[in-house]
Amino acid sequence: MLDLDRVLMAPYRSKVHPACIFLVVITATLLVQSTFGQIIDATRALEEGNGMYLQGAYHEALEHYQEALSHGYTSGALLFNMGNAYYRLDERGQAIRFYEKARPLLGDEPRLIHNLGLVQSQVSSPIASRPEPIWQQWWRATLGMRNPWGIFAAAAVLYVIAFGLFAHRMWTRKRNSWLRRARAASLAAALVLFVCAYGASADAATDLSAVVISPSAGLTETPDGPVVLVVAEGVIVEILGRDEPHIEVRLPNGVHGFLSQESLGEI
Repeated sequence: MLDLDRVLMAPYRSKVHPACIFLVVITATLLVQSTFGQIIDATRALEEGNGMYLQGAYHEALEHYQEALSHGYTSGALLFNMGNAYYRLDERGQAIRFYEKARPLLGDEPRLIHNLGLVQSQVSSPIASRPEPIWQQWWRATLGMRNPWGIFAAAAVLYVIAFGLFAHRMWTRKRNSWLRRARAASLAAALVLFVCAYGASADAATDLSAVVISPSAGLTETPDGPVVLVVAEGVIVEILGRDEPHIEVRLPNGVHGFLSQESLGEI
């Protein structure tokens, strides 16, 4: 019988044709020899980590994955595999952390979404999420469909169209109500998208989050104050500021407080 859990938790391997890998290796060799060496070392560490994972040696697998990261290499597959290894070690906070790190690179990859949902369902926390306003849900959905560069590119295209229509008007010296409306609409849409692109980039730069990676963490109202709430492993919090060795956070239910830096893993 097929072990579905084993399949979903198997190491993620990118589907790349061997000829493409060979071409990339040759190009890297011709451009920068040192970079080529780092790529080889990172690839070797990744494959050795996958081998250790398949043998059930999850601690050793993580050591090899960390080695790949130390060579400056990162990918959705690597981060996904690290999340799998932490899950096998029952470190659910770290598993959620690396699954979340992999999401921008893998998107809605079915295995990632399944594994992340599986781990989150095993997080026992009495903290309920605060409902988001409708406008905020719409904004996040918009950012999920296109990154800031995609929005900026669409705005640039509309701006070029508006400029072309204006140039056509100046060249022909002819008035046309339809072209005038199209020019105005293109320019207005371009300006709106430019503003959205700026907002998306600013939101991405300031939207910092972390996950509780210790079995539990004590929330305090002040950095050195008494514990007022115990936060379970795997809860994702928003980072508001730093007062080392503490970090000011906002819980999913909107409560503010401080958690120790060592109890959190930034996403």
